[in-house]
Amino acid sequence: MTNLSFIKHRMALRLSGTVDIAGGTEVPVTWVDTSGGTLDTVTGALVGGVQTPASGVIRALGVEEPARSVVRQFAEIQTGDVLLEVDAAGLVTKGDGSTVALDDLDEPRFQWGGSWYVQKEVGAALAATWNAVVAGQKLYRTLLLRRAT
Repeated sequence: MTNLSFIKHRMALRLSGTVDIAGGTEVPVTWVDTSGGTLDTVTGALVGGVQTPASGVIRALGVEEPARSVVRQFAEIQTGDVLLEVDAAGLVTKGDGSTVALDDLDEPRFQWGGSWYVQKEVGAALAATWNAVVAGQKLYRTLLLRRAT
């Protein structure tokens, strides 16, 4: 029998830096909110909408992938990529204290170590090794980022 609520609570405390480790880092996130407009069926672009730059922070534990002299198990992960572990909901805190889910953001950009990154696609095999789940509940989620171009 597991105490799922205790485990989830401990993970949240770890990310906030109140137990066990120095805590997560506040990672700046930027995106563009678009409202209004109509979808162009040919190009898939939104025409006539209003775009507003937005930003916030997400607390994460992260690591930059080092150079290796051995073959990586997963080809998606390359030298210089960043792995971020965030809370399961992936909530970004805006300047006014409100939150928005990472999944609801259009092309978010993350700042890590002074450089900007964007999310990379992750294959099914790699995804199956991430995002710890206990009793059907996600404890945290892992993001794979590459340098923005």
